[in-house]
Amino acid sequence: MMRAMAERNPVGSAASGSEQAIELQRILNCVPQMLSVMEPDGRISWVNDVALDYLGISLADLRVLDIREHFVHPDDLPPHADQDFAAGVPFGGEARVRGKDGIYRCFLIRHTPLKDAEGRIVRWYGGATEIEDRKRAEEALRRSEAYLAEAQRLAHTGSWAIDYHTLDAVHWSEETFRIYGLDPQQGLPTRQQFERLVHPDDLLRISTVVEEALRKKTDFTVDCRILLDRGALRHVQIVGHPAFATNGDPIEYVGTVVDVTERKKVEEERERLRQLEADLAHMNRVSTLGELAASVAHDLKQPMTAAITDAKTCLRWLSRDHPDLDEAREAASRAIKDNIRAVEIIDRLRSLYRKGPPKRELVDVNDVARNMLALLRSEASRYSIAMRTDLAEARPGIMADRVQLQQVFMNLLLNAIEAMTETGGELVLRSELSNDGYLLVSIGDTGVGIPVDKKDEIFDAFVTTKPQGTGMGLAITRSIVEAHDGRLWVTRNPGPGATFHFTLPLRASAAGAASTDGALS
Repeated sequence: MMRAMAERNPVGSAASGSEQAIELQRILNCVPQMLSVMEPDGRISWVNDVALDYLGISLADLRVLDIREHFVHPDDLPPHADQDFAAGVPFGGEARVRGKDGIYRCFLIRHTPLKDAEGRIVRWYGGATEIEDRKRAEEALRRSEAYLAEAQRLAHTGSWAIDYHTLDAVHWSEETFRIYGLDPQQGLPTRQQFERLVHPDDLLRISTVVEEALRKKTDFTVDCRILLDRGALRHVQIVGHPAFATNGDPIEYVGTVVDVTERKKVEEERERLRQLEADLAHMNRVSTLGELAASVAHDLKQPMTAAITDAKTCLRWLSRDHPDLDEAREAASRAIKDNIRAVEIIDRLRSLYRKGPPKRELVDVNDVARNMLALLRSEASRYSIAMRTDLAEARPGIMADRVQLQQVFMNLLLNAIEAMTETGGELVLRSELSNDGYLLVSIGDTGVGIPVDKKDEIFDAFVTTKPQGTGMGLAITRSIVEAHDGRLWVTRNPGPGATFHFTLPLRASAAGAASTDGALS
């Protein structure tokens, strides 16, 4: 068998029959590379079986064919191979070689000359190692890295890694360099260089967070500001995670850095707009209460006048020759009740004048509704408007800002009253619990109604149907309702007038008092 193999592909005529040549032939045919021997003039004198099998030809065919012309991809021909061959200089490189199936695969090729004592070329030895799988893996890795770099650029998120013991950077992605405003060509920054990038007011806080995480070997997240060239400021969020060796010892911290500058700007702008909206809502409340000054004064005057009268009566009973203590006590009690009534009115007004950030608490919507109806009772009476309630039997508990909820009721109730100032009528306030976890509140009137062409516009800012209106009341009301995860809309009644509806999500509820159906005079 060995002899037959040697005869198929002899290594050389001088040793074709020796056992050593057969053994060498066997070894050379076992290696996974394509091996070849060429004469000084370039003629191929021998190749191993791996080459013959891959090319699908015989040694005799190779001796008459130009392997570069017939098998090497034309785009991969070495540009200086002829000069190197003539000069006896080793040459090679990567090239695609076509196999017997017609498919090109990538090989790493190397040709080296054997020279005699005088420097003359005796033979050329060549080897070609297939690297197609490696090239495909490299290309897949290159594409994956390109996709990752592009994704990081789009997400403004970079990756990094530091040595657990020295805290020196061992990896920064391209996006990390961009975020910190550094040139990747300058290499990884030292710990001191990185610390100089951090805003001085944030450095101690970052150091404390990172040192605590290192000590506990846990994740960490920290926000900070970094200083770029020319004093530019950038906000970043840094997230770190420990990486452990197989024995459980920490070796690195890996993580991400996210450029959140634009997010910070949006948050600051949102906060500024929220504050402007809160200021506008407060101005709307104060303006509305100013319009109600006469009505509020009337509400206050009644209990105060009654209290004065009762106090005088008390004094009169006490100043008699024989003071009537029972009558005096009764008059004093009435004075106390009247004063309490006045204090309650003042408390309602004070809460509406309050200015400050929203404060969510569990609010009984029925109580808020009744209090606002009581505050507006005199205003409704001025225009012969009756007020009726049909409130949910269960006491609906809503997580809400009480003052904002009072403003919603005040705006909608005043709209209903103003719609009936010319004709009088009836205002009906209803509330009911829906099956989907919401409280539905409806405020209807029998007034002039909503013009058809304004029905979809009245909730927009600066849109009003009133001659002296600002167009902000309903816009603010809708903003408050939506901030409480509710919805506000209006419908036209079958008869005269319109009904405004809004929903609020039920956060908690308790079994409550009996129905409060009835009339408010």
